[in-house]
Amino acid sequence: MSYLKASISQVDGSLQEWIVAIQDAPSLGALMWAAWRLARVLAVKLVEEELMERAQRPTEWPKCKKCGAQLRSKGFVERYLTGLIGTVRWERRVGRCPHRCKIGQVAPLDTELGLQPNQRMSAGLQRAACALAVFVPFEVAAVLLSLLTQVVISPVAIWNWGQDAGQEAMARLQRQLEALQGGEMPEPEEMEATTASLPLLIGADGVMVPFRPHGGQPNGRTVWREVKVGILVRLRWRMTRTGFDDLTQALAWIAGIQEILNLALPTVTEPGPGSAAVARQLAHYLGQLADRDDLRPWLAQFRQDLWALSERYWSGLFHCYDIIGLPATNNAHESVYGQAKRQLRRQRGNHELREPLLRYGAWTLLPLEGDSPAALRERLARVSKEEYTAERARYERRQEQFRQRYRWRHHRDAQLRQRVTAWTTAISGC
Repeated sequence: MSYLKASISQVDGSLQEWIVAIQDAPSLGALMWAAWRLARVLAVKLVEEELMERAQRPTEWPKCKKCGAQLRSKGFVERYLTGLIGTVRWERRVGRCPHRCKIGQVAPLDTELGLQPNQRMSAGLQRAACALAVFVPFEVAAVLLSLLTQVVISPVAIWNWGQDAGQEAMARLQRQLEALQGGEMPEPEEMEATTASLPLLIGADGVMVPFRPHGGQPNGRTVWREVKVGILVRLRWRMTRTGFDDLTQALAWIAGIQEILNLALPTVTEPGPGSAAVARQLAHYLGQLADRDDLRPWLAQFRQDLWALSERYWSGLFHCYDIIGLPATNNAHESVYGQAKRQLRRQRGNHELREPLLRYGAWTLLPLEGDSPAALRERLARVSKEEYTAERARYERRQEQFRQRYRWRHHRDAQLRQRVTAWTTAISGC
């Protein structure tokens, strides 16, 4: 036995079976696979030993967030986290408030390690799963991640991680846009020197899109065509001071229009300004832009695009200022259909969703994602028993309609015989 294998066996006898697996490997592929598994086990043990050493260090207990008293140790509590190398388990000190404030258990070592409460998966594992999901479906990403890391993750978990990452990216983008509107340029991302030296980057891809066979007519079989999408990116910073001033002016115009359209919507107690007043303010603002004759070409074209966009949506832009309860945009409702489909797939396992949406769609729109069990119970508690009973009866009537339709479609003769029997019984005493 080589010195390295002997030293590994002496350090930890439980690793002997992995050493034997390497020695008994019949092929190079099996040899590399056994060595990879041993490396993962060694990495887990190394991390666990380091965490154990850190847990034994003196702990500086913080103060309670509610009463200000210093927390007291309640001993060691086990925790585990699954990452790219496997599942790591360790024990660390947890503390509680001596006055029994409802703040839960506090583990200073978790905060030092950057862990969130109840976190079970490492950030690196989540990033790897999301990166795979960029190129392949979620089910395939879960399989590939299991092959690469021996960590089993459900496709739904990867989908949720992707949603969280997307929301975080959108929030970061919104902060950057707000900073840009205030005159602060976003911090450029780092890139390799070879990439940064390129004058232009070109990317392209294709996507299959369904088209109607005859324009404007719904009849006929769907025709699929590939649509090519391309993007050109110039990496080097080329904006002059004049260009930056034009961009700042364009953002100021957008902010002015946004301020007008953000006027209060009508309520039962407050009627609001009304659609006519909002339309006059917006028309006056756009008219002031028309009086500008000192604009450079880019800014003049931007003004023209603002006019065209305003004219396109003008007829339906101001109804929300007259009708109580009508939202200014439908952004909050665009995800309702997708949410209903996801809930149906999770609850009933349906792949073809047309019929289930017709039958259960009205009762699958209760937003469930993001609510804790306690918050969900609080929401459901607002519904009285009478309201629930009435809605349940409406649901049963709806399902009975579909059941009757099914019987007439598939058991027509039996339904006819049943109707004839009922009719004969009804007129027998006449």
